[in-house]
Amino acid sequence: GIRANLNERTFYEIAKIPDNQLTKALPHICPILWVSWGAWIIVMPRCAPLISIDPKTRECFLVLEKLVGDHKDDNYGILDGNVVMFDYGSTNIDYFENQKEVIY
Repeated sequence: GIRANLNERTFYEIAKIPDNQLTKALPHICPILWVSWGAWIIVMPRCAPLISIDPKTRECFLVLEKLVGDHKDDNYGILDGNVVMFDYGSTNIDYFENQKEVIY
């Protein structure tokens, strides 16, 4: 769980930097409001449950499918009218090409 939280924090922080491989994911991921010491706890805004799959949902899926490894309906929700992924702390991916291990 801690490794996934660290990956999630890293993913979000890198996505906020303009013009990199994760920037396109920023509108489709739930923002992180606070991370505790050691990444034991991550606080995000509460998302409404995702009820149906519509074109907005499909767009979100297409952007994130190559960036995040854990795709299941329970990881997505609605925040401010947009579909977002709120559990994107996958431990089975590399965030950059040519990177051998996820770096925190």
